Amino acid sequence: SSSSAAVYVKAADKVFLTLAEGTQNALSTSGSFADTGDGNNVDGTVFSKADLTVNGSGALSVNSSQGHGIVCKDDVVLASGSATVTAAKHAIQANDSVRIAGGSYTLHAGTDGIHAKNDENSKLGYIYVAGGSLDITAESDGFDANYVLRVDGGTITVSAGDDGLHAESDLTINGGDITVTKSNEGLEGARVTIAGGTQDVVASDDGVNASGD
Repeated sequence: SSSSAAVYVKAADKVFLTLAEGTQNALSTSGSFADTGDGNNVDGTVFSKADLTVNGSGALSVNSSQGHGIVCKDDVVLASGSATVTAAKHAIQANDSVRIAGGSYTLHAGTDGIHAKNDENSKLGYIYVAGGSLDITAESDGFDANYVLRVDGGTITVSAGDDGLHAESDLTINGGDITVTKSNEGLEGARVTIAGGTQDVVASDDGVNASGD
């Protein structure tokens, strides 16, 4: 599309974007986002007002020259497959949560790599990583959770213009391999708990910052 989402989900219970084995798939928005006239601020190449799950074993590339890559107004689950997202703004944005169980993801973002925020409920807007491989290059934060950010597994590499992994509430790391090659502050949360895994952090300011009262 040159003026809107390539995939636009207006109403559904759950939506599955399944990448068929052996396929190479591409979605892009090449221009600015026009007003859809339905009251929805469509600003992502993939834009869903329902829960969105990406699965399968194929490959997907998502490009947004002036907006976000993948936007979901509910929950995003990245279950499997391989995806590359390049966006002028957030690579992946969700209102309620982003949950990553497996798969391989390369994200290039003009703002945050993965951004979760719900303006109406402060207990939503969380990010959970249980597995998979993520390589994130972001001009702002690599991960930005308005509530909690928890890592239990997976392999994460982040190069960030601001924070590598950021949570407004708890940042909890129980496992996984985390490498932050560039950041202002590497690991930041109101409370930071590191109970496992490996962390290799490069920061121009704090490596680990517990910023709460």
